Amino acid sequence: MTYSNTPNTGDTLGSTRVPINTNFSLIQAGISQDHNALGTGAGVAGKHTVIHLAEQATEGQTTATESALYTKSGGNGDIFARSPNHVDVLPNGEYQLTSFSDANIASFGESILVGLNTSGWTFLPGGLLLQYGNEAFLAAVTHTITFPVPFKVGTKPYSITLGNSSSGGQVIGGAFTTNVSFDLQNTVSNLAANIYWMAIGKA
Repeated sequence: MTYSNTPNTGDTLGSTRVPINTNFSLIQAGISQDHNALGTGAGVAGKHTVIHLAEQATEGQTTATESALYTKSGGNGDIFARSPNHVDVLPNGEYQLTSFSDANIASFGESILVGLNTSGWTFLPGGLLLQYGNEAFLAAVTHTITFPVPFKVGTKPYSITLGNSSSGGQVIGGAFTTNVSFDLQNTVSNLAANIYWMAIGKA
């Protein structure tokens, strides 16, 4: 914010009245951005109405008596928190709080049908993805399950858990499990199955 002409030594109150009023108007306009305006009442004046976080080139540094919330340049607008007394050298107390994925928002926290697979995903603080689905298929058939959201490039899910409504199932691991998919097989040869799966890994 750039102030109007500031009062100088020797100026009279009358000659500085207009610049002072202009400066107060600039302060009022600045505070009113994302805040309740001054003069709106002692209970609400100056309080945030919305918080906009400008992307930072580096991680926010903190002293021993403060924490920080910020979003970093080059990302998806994800929000991070940093614990007290840390500088911008990773990891040093940085925690990822969000995972924005506009391309996959339809399946966030929901169950959507993709082929035979009903699936969804949610983000867990700390940089984890929890994904889940329900695969319906005939016995003795192997299906490739595609995750609603790919896990971090170059990483496999930490864990894949299976459940079922009418039959068993098994994950075919090794090279068949990647950050984007895994192979699932019914273990009962003569029975159709609805097999439920849940996977957790790095966002």
